[in-house]
Amino acid sequence: MAKSEGVDILEVMDRVLSAALREVRNARARQPMVAQPVEVVAPDGVHKSQTSLCTHILKEAGRPLHIGALLTALETNGVQTTRESLVSAISKKLKPLGAFVRTGPNTFGLAGRDDVEV
Repeated sequence: MAKSEGVDILEVMDRVLSAALREVRNARARQPMVAQPVEVVAPDGVHKSQTSLCTHILKEAGRPLHIGALLTALETNGVQTTRESLVSAISKKLKPLGAFVRTGPNTFGLAGRDDVEV
């Protein structure tokens, strides 16, 4: 098969895709690779993370709360997050080293206060 006199479609596609890949790499270089924790200003004027606010919410509730209730309380405080992100953040801070305990399916409490025997 002979190369046509006009513009070769494969050459055009190569240039387009090379330019697109270059732009993706440039955008990636401008973005930080590590996600930063979401910080908000609490009513007392102190910056707090999602998990710090969850600790505060659980203290005020006086009992373990389902993840849905925690999400609603965070939204009330102006924090937008996803269910998966919040479960992940809390799960990383579960007892024995963290501040939270899992008391049921998608239900979390404070370590030391809401511990349950398994």
